Amino acid sequence: MSFKRKIKKRKREERNLRQQRVKEQDARRVISSAGLDDVFAALPSDLQLILLRMRLPQPELVIAPSAQDFDRIDQVSIAYEFALHTRFPLYDSGELSFADVWRVLASARATVSWLVTNCHRTSFSDKERVRLESFLERVDAFLNRDGNLVQARYVLQFWSALIGLSKLDEVALWYEHLRADPNVTKKPFGIVVHAERPEMREFEIAGSVRTAFRCCLSSFVGALTQVTLSATELGLRQGTPDLPLFIQKHALIQLQERVYFQNPESFFETFESPELTPRADGTWLITYRYGGLKLGYFVCIPLLEAGCAVVRTFLLATMQGTPEADLLRTRLKLRRPDIEYLQLDDVRTFFETDLYRDPEIVAVLEECGLDHLLLLRAEFNEKCKVGFAAMFKKFIGESKFSAASSFRRVDLEDLAARSEGLV
Repeated sequence: MSFKRKIKKRKREERNLRQQRVKEQDARRVISSAGLDDVFAALPSDLQLILLRMRLPQPELVIAPSAQDFDRIDQVSIAYEFALHTRFPLYDSGELSFADVWRVLASARATVSWLVTNCHRTSFSDKERVRLESFLERVDAFLNRDGNLVQARYVLQFWSALIGLSKLDEVALWYEHLRADPNVTKKPFGIVVHAERPEMREFEIAGSVRTAFRCCLSSFVGALTQVTLSATELGLRQGTPDLPLFIQKHALIQLQERVYFQNPESFFETFESPELTPRADGTWLITYRYGGLKLGYFVCIPLLEAGCAVVRTFLLATMQGTPEADLLRTRLKLRRPDIEYLQLDDVRTFFETDLYRDPEIVAVLEECGLDHLLLLRAEFNEKCKVGFAAMFKKFIGESKFSAASSFRRVDLEDLAARSEGLV
C-alpha cells in the first residue's frame, strides 16, 4: 500500500472514530434526558456499547403522487425535518426530539427485547436477565408517557406547518402515518403527505353566478375532512342530509383585509365544528375564532336546490348584521356610521389604543360581548395610542357610563391575567 493510500485510510479511520464518538455522546445525552442512566449502567458493558451505536432508520417523509407537483413541496420537507429534530420539554425535566426518541430509545428497546425473547437462557445470567427486563420496563414506561408526548408535539408541529402551507381555494395538504413493522414497535415510522385540490363549483346567488370552493380541512389525527353544516342545526326538515360547505374567494379576501394577522390554523378552529347563529334574512353566521377568541363571522347562505351551503363574505364582530353590533346599537345607540367613526370596525382599535385601561369602557365592551378583543393586546403588544379612550367616552356620553348600573366593573388586573393566559 502506497504512503498516500495509508494516509487516506488513516484519515478515514480517524473520521469514522470521531463520528462514532459523537454518536455515542448523543445516545448518552438521550438516555440521560430520559432518566435511564441507572438501568442503562446496570447492563453488560458490551451491550451498552452496542446500544450506544445502534440506530433505527430516521422516520421518513414520503410525498404521495398527489402532492409531488405541489409548488412548495421543498417547504414541506424543511418543515418535516424541523419538527423531527425539535426538542420538546418532557413531563419532569429535560427535552428530547422525536428523532431522539425513535432512533435511540426505540432502537434500544427493540434490541433488548429481541435479546430477551430470542437468546438462549444460558446467554445471560439470571442477574443479567433481571437487569435486561428492568431496562425494558423503564424504557416502556418512558415511551408510553414522555415518548407519546414528544411524538404528539412533533406531529402537531408538522401538522400546523401543513395547514400553514394549505389554502382553502387552492390546495389542502394532509398526512397519514407510515407504520413500522408491528413486531418491532407500534410507533409511526414516518409520515406520508397528500394534497387535495378543492372541488370548484358555480352557483347562482341573487341573480349572479358565483364561484366557490369546497371547504376541506386537514385533521390532526391524519385525515382529510370535508366540512358540512348540520341540517338539524340549520332547522331543515327531518331526513335532509347535512349540507356540504363551499366558500367564495371574496370571503377569504375580506377575512385577509379585516383580520390581517389571521392564520390557517384558525380555519381548523372555525370549521372543525361550526358554531351557527341564524339571521332574520335566512342567512347564517359561522363564528370565526382565532386562538379561542371570537373575532367575527363568515356569512353563509343555504342553497337547498343545490344541496349545499355557500360562505359569501366575512364580517368583524362589530360590523352591521352581527349580534355584537346589535348590542352596540341597543346599549350605546351606536349605528354603522358611529362604529366606523370610532373605528370599531377595525380590529386594531382594540389592541393599539388605551381602551383596555378604562374599567368602565371594558365593562361596556363586556356587556356587548367584545371585551375579549382587548386580549389581543397581549399577543401583539403594540404601542398604546393614549387619549382614544377619553374621546370614545366623550362621543358616547359620560352619562351612559355613570348611569349604567348594570355594567359590571371589570378588574383590570383580571383582564391582564387573562391576556397572559392567551399568550
